[in-house]
Amino acid sequence: MLRWVIFGQGCMPVVQVWTRAVQGWVMCVQASVIFVQVRVIAVQVWMIFVQPWTAAVHVCVFFVQPWMNFLQPLTNRLQRCMNGVQGWSGGLPL
Repeated sequence: MLRWVIFGQGCMPVVQVWTRAVQGWVMCVQASVIFVQVRVIAVQVWMIFVQPWTAAVHVCVFFVQPWMNFLQPLTNRLQRCMNGVQGWSGGLPL
């Protein structure tokens, strides 16, 4: 019986170290879970702010694109006109 008591007392430091190691591992796992949860929340907040901007850009492109299609031929004509004006010197073509 005395042997078991001595053996048990000798094992106590090992058990305490093992218990602390397990507690440290559990804390690491909990920290990892919290970190993942924070990242998920950050992504959700990011999506809340980004989605309206993305939708606004799509709406803007939807309305601006027809105007760009309308203005492009006019811009081309203006460019040709400006080239024609630059090509004339004193009323005579160069």
